Amino acid sequence: MEEHEMAKSPNKTSQIHVRVPPEFKRALKMFCVREGTTEQAWISELIETELKNKAPELWSQKLPAKKKNIG
Repeated sequence: MEEHEMAKSPNKTSQIHVRVPPEFKRALKMFCVREGTTEQAWISELIETELKNKAPELWSQKLPAKKKNIG
């Protein structure tokens, strides 16, 4: 697949790695369990919201819609 085709792929995702203290990770995990969501979904929503608020000119409406946790 050529580079420009990969950029258009709707299923392509990237990862962000963040190192946190074990106590923070434990608290985040317990919070997400209590809220009925995943750590990834909760953190992704926080980042998306902040990016939309603080840098709306950088946010593309073409980005895939986030999946709702139905539970």
